[in-house]
Amino acid sequence: MSSKNAQWENWINVVLGIWLFISPWVLASNFSRVSSSTNWNVWIVGIILVASSSAALQQLKAWEEWLSLILGLWLIASPWALGFSDQAALLWNAIIVGLAIVITSGFALPEALQKEQSA
Repeated sequence: MSSKNAQWENWINVVLGIWLFISPWVLASNFSRVSSSTNWNVWIVGIILVASSSAALQQLKAWEEWLSLILGLWLIASPWALGFSDQAALLWNAIIVGLAIVITSGFALPEALQKEQSA
């Protein structure tokens, strides 16, 4: 099992991943008008985030935290990369959730690296 300290970060990322998956339905005023690439982006990122964070809850590994960090950075950039920066709710959702993922992963990464070095 991972230590107590890295668990809260990964639980937060699990919740954020679930939120990402449902967010297009909650935030888009007209879900059908949102591009499919926008929807697929948050669905895929959400699924990967839940899977990697759940795995980290079982056994903390640095690659899981690196993956979460990269997913968070991608979320921040995705409104411009995928062309939905004109949709305020989806834009801010991507930026805020992306920043939260980067922060939580940034907290967990040093512990994961230390754990791997001591193993």
